[in-house]
Amino acid sequence: MKNVKRILQIIVLLIVGFGLIGCEEDPGVKERQAFIESLTEDEMVVAVWEQAYQQYVAGTETKAAYDLMNYEGVSIRYLQVKAKTAEEYYELVNELLYQNESVDLIHLPFGNPYQAYVDNGIAMDLTDAIPEIANIYPNLQSPYYIPATIWVFPTALNRIVLENLGIEEELEALDRDGYMAIRATWLESTPRYYTKRRYQEEIADFHTRFSVFDLENRQVALAKAEVVAYVQELRDEIHSDQYLGIQDVEQDDFVVQDVEHINGLNTERLGWGSTHDIADLIFLPPVFEPDQALLTDGYVVNRFGKNKEIAIRFLRKYLEDEYQISVYNDSYSFYPVSRQVEERIFELDEFVYRNEKLQVLQTQILENIKQGLYASPSNQSFEYWLMMQGLYERLEELVYDEDRYTREDLEAELKALEERLYLILIE
Repeated sequence: MKNVKRILQIIVLLIVGFGLIGCEEDPGVKERQAFIESLTEDEMVVAVWEQAYQQYVAGTETKAAYDLMNYEGVSIRYLQVKAKTAEEYYELVNELLYQNESVDLIHLPFGNPYQAYVDNGIAMDLTDAIPEIANIYPNLQSPYYIPATIWVFPTALNRIVLENLGIEEELEALDRDGYMAIRATWLESTPRYYTKRRYQEEIADFHTRFSVFDLENRQVALAKAEVVAYVQELRDEIHSDQYLGIQDVEQDDFVVQDVEHINGLNTERLGWGSTHDIADLIFLPPVFEPDQALLTDGYVVNRFGKNKEIAIRFLRKYLEDEYQISVYNDSYSFYPVSRQVEERIFELDEFVYRNEKLQVLQTQILENIKQGLYASPSNQSFEYWLMMQGLYERLEELVYDEDRYTREDLEAELKALEERLYLILIE
């Protein structure tokens, strides 16, 4: 277990380095300890971030667990870990793993990587234990991680707004460049505020566009001339008089906000209380960040767990067709990970009777997944995940900072960030 202790030390140091935890005593320590002490020897424990459990796990992923308990006599308990951030959740779970062997299954929220548990020897190789892995979409398969549900964010544009701008051509096949050209036309049509969404779309592929990370050669390249120039241009644009000002909102009126809540793979509902007519909308598969587009949550089995056999039974049952279909049928947003049920979903009333445009969107996104056009951030290393978080958090601070920065100031700031990210990489 020395590796476990080492990884815990590294994670805690990294989190402290980014200022994500404070000095106050964790109020959940006694609560978690009481939970562990209340366990009997034959109870399988699932560690889950409280926020994730309440938002979607309890409503989507517990059906198989309850059937195991009701019909097969096993005992499964969910340890809801209270944490302010996903990073803190990692820290607290690692403390639990280091202190005892009462956690058998670890749930990871959407987009969170599992590789740290492979590197520290916690994650069990499930190749032989769960043959149903072969039914999962190929670019989501891993011997150490069972994805639970898929979420792919589509983009919906307001056709009425675009037609008023004189944009009337067919737009459903837009790529990033085409989308940004429309945005430029929209920005030029009348005085606008600079919005958070505008910034996010400009910065979305920053790490790939400027080749910031070279993981194979363990290098971070950030303080280079083209990056300094780009950040300076963004700062100059945001704080220039071409905008009415800065609005701390994420949406622009040619993008339909309430539709952003839907999953392009499960379009049963248009959105949360949407008042838009589908005929007035243009649906696009993800046009930004293809390496971050395929979001999953999922599970790692603790190979030191006392009741890991029950954890394996739960995951195998969850991957059965009945439960995979229920993921789609019982939720407004999630999509199953098993290819086995794809054709059956196409035969469901919820699919057959929906708007044709939404059917097209779903089949198009599925085809893109099969062709490997989207990657899952869950498959990246924990260090890469921390580097991405640190990179984009600091970039946003630098870009929006109203203080005056000379080119030399910006270069120094980017150099300091580069060094911080490099320290994470070499750990």
